[in-house]
Amino acid sequence: MQSFSNALNILLEEEHDASEAMQQALHIHRKIEATKQSINDLYHRLNSLKNKINAELAVSIKKAMPALNVGIDKNGYCKIGYKTKHIILNPDIEGRSWSVTSSDPRFSNKFIKLHRRTLMINVNLDNLLQAIVGYFRDYYKSLGESVVGDGAIVIEGRISTFTELVDWRNRGVEEVALNSRMSIHHG
Repeated sequence: MQSFSNALNILLEEEHDASEAMQQALHIHRKIEATKQSINDLYHRLNSLKNKINAELAVSIKKAMPALNVGIDKNGYCKIGYKTKHIILNPDIEGRSWSVTSSDPRFSNKFIKLHRRTLMINVNLDNLLQAIVGYFRDYYKSLGESVVGDGAIVIEGRISTFTELVDWRNRGVEEVALNSRMSIHHG
């Protein structure tokens, strides 16, 4: 009878240990899920801030040289162009510089070569603005043309007004603030 009682006590202890281990596992799982949500919130905030920076650049370029076409593409990147030439800029936070692409790699590579230092993230945005405006002006001047007229504003593939571009930029700020508050209350 004694051995039966000992065996029963051992089984009850093992059951208690398994139940405790299950509770610990559930607690760890909840922590992992909360961490994943926090990381997702941070990525969303980072993308919203990048979109705001891109929109600010587009607004500034449009003010400085109204003839240029400016906009925000479907990825939130700043697209600047005139006639058949364009460049797409996006801040690369990890690389600490602006990434520059174009459908014409020679056009974008020449811009990068001429303005490498201006493309560093810690450089004043006004310097980047002047580099972009000057690059387009000088490029078309070398072809015997002037950059004139009223360029289009395109936001995510849709022709827009300057006011809509400013609103789009400001909306990005609101989204960042909203997500910040949500992560504080739910994090």
